[in-house]
Amino acid sequence: RLDALVNNASAFYPTPIGVATPSMWDDLFAANARAPFFLSQAAVPHLKASRGAIVNLVDIYAEKPLKNHTVYVMAKAALAMMTMSLARELGPEIRVNGVAPGAVLWPDQGKSEREKTALLESTALQRTGAPEDVAEAVRWLLQEARYTTGQIIRVDGGRALNMSPRLPTSARTRSASRWIRRRPALRRPAAGRLRLARRHALQAALRHERRRRRLSTRWGDARARVASD
Repeated sequence: RLDALVNNASAFYPTPIGVATPSMWDDLFAANARAPFFLSQAAVPHLKASRGAIVNLVDIYAEKPLKNHTVYVMAKAALAMMTMSLARELGPEIRVNGVAPGAVLWPDQGKSEREKTALLESTALQRTGAPEDVAEAVRWLLQEARYTTGQIIRVDGGRALNMSPRLPTSARTRSASRWIRRRPALRRPAAGRLRLARRHALQAALRHERRRRRLSTRWGDARARVASD
């Protein structure tokens, strides 16, 4: 009998552009995407029989890039999508969810003390988590979250709150400038915009009056022709 599958094996190391190799790609995707998929596929018949569950250990960086770790975050993004896709394919018998840890265990390489401090300062709880925090989330998803599937629970101390994707300041400024340039009225002061609005209203009224006169003239000419006939 098999009640649960937890895909928690992972490989993590930097792959800077210009340094990454096919073997690094294969290694990172094998651990973070390929193995979870084929393990899940093999477990499906047994989990259907027990109406069990699958939990995948994802990463908060599956949603936003991590500098110098392109291949790793691509692999974790694949795992996140696999979590949602399997939830649709395997329901209602099997629930599939994920847990995305934040700063719980520091990697063996790739993080200086300065980077660790900066990361914690941008975390709402201002501290690292513990493996027990991740284990508790996994346990809850397996045993108690009976109406939860296709979800990825962040256990990151609030780190993702400061990771919302945004345009760089310069790009936002350029975008806003282009938007305003396409709308000349927005570049004017309030008084100028009011005068412009009045001018537009007057021009519209004049166009309406000219149109009314043209129609009236045509109607009069038509009546005159009918009378002459």
